[in-house]
Amino acid sequence: MTQTRFDAQVLKIAALVGGSLSSARFLFQDLSAEAAFCASRHRMAFCKVLDAAVDAFAIEYLRSADTAQAHNAACARLDAIVLLRKSPH
Repeated sequence: MTQTRFDAQVLKIAALVGGSLSSARFLFQDLSAEAAFCASRHRMAFCKVLDAAVDAFAIEYLRSADTAQAHNAACARLDAIVLLRKSPH
């Protein structure tokens, strides 16, 4: 995954929560750590898992408007999301 793609994800989070770039970077880095763990555990591509984590965060944030709640929900749902994306449709 390129730095450009990382930057785009950070900007997506920043635009969503309306906060500073440093706050968005912190959220992104934490979601990245969760995604890396999940990707290695389920043997999936890191970029796919990271995309799932950022998408899960965005969906929950739009529902709750609470950054901490959205972050916790995204991390909690990440295993399920990865398993669903991994399974054949």
